[in-house]
Amino acid sequence: MRFITISTTLSKGQKIFIGAVIFLIAFGITLQYIKESKAVIISTYLPEEKEAITHYIEQKYGKPDTIYQILNSSKLQFDVAKIRPTEEFPYFVIISIGAGAYKMEIPDDCYVSITDRAEYVIYLPMDWNSNSDTNLDSWVYETLGLATIFPPLANDWTGVGHTMLYNEDWNPVSDTIKFNSYILLESKGKDGQIVEPVQLDNSDKAVAFYQIFPLYPEELNYTMENSYRELLGLFGPDMDYAIDINRKNYCGYKTDY
Repeated sequence: MRFITISTTLSKGQKIFIGAVIFLIAFGITLQYIKESKAVIISTYLPEEKEAITHYIEQKYGKPDTIYQILNSSKLQFDVAKIRPTEEFPYFVIISIGAGAYKMEIPDDCYVSITDRAEYVIYLPMDWNSNSDTNLDSWVYETLGLATIFPPLANDWTGVGHTMLYNEDWNPVSDTIKFNSYILLESKGKDGQIVEPVQLDNSDKAVAFYQIFPLYPEELNYTMENSYRELLGLFGPDMDYAIDINRKNYCGYKTDY
């Protein structure tokens, strides 16, 4: 799985050019490094910082049922908090723990205020099950892992509205998983409110929480040609953050990928 970031503030032609010329070269190197190197350990919070992050997750999303380490096919190793559904909050929630230990390099000319540390969040429906034919679980954790490893390996940053391609050819993940990308959004907690960055005690570190939401190719194109806020307008105020590989395509549907 290739992983390419696209800024949503450029024209479509500029994004294609940048993706083709710069990021393919960069990620060809970095992904090869991941595959051939030993596991990359991201979870480098101080013990008290990790405890603070875990406590904040419990406050905002629910008490983790388990916190465990993932080692994926690219030898990427990271911690994950898994929260089970409740009647009040009917989603499985998986959240990275460790990405925020890395301080992202935010450009000096960035025109919006960006928190330079982040963790990543994925919602799954209550009936989510692993499927050996589609490898849904591995795809979800691969997505979380790649979002986590991107900033330190690419020496780059991510924020709300940034989109990521799964493949350099812009094709969907598979015949079953029709998404070809995802977008980072402000994450909502169990109370339905935006989760604000957490300030770690006795330090200047603030960690944001970004929601990973997969997109169909047409939705990605719409975002690039317009804006992510206009895309969210198509979804409406009751947008469901849970991943559903059979959800409606809000920008039309093609069958000839």
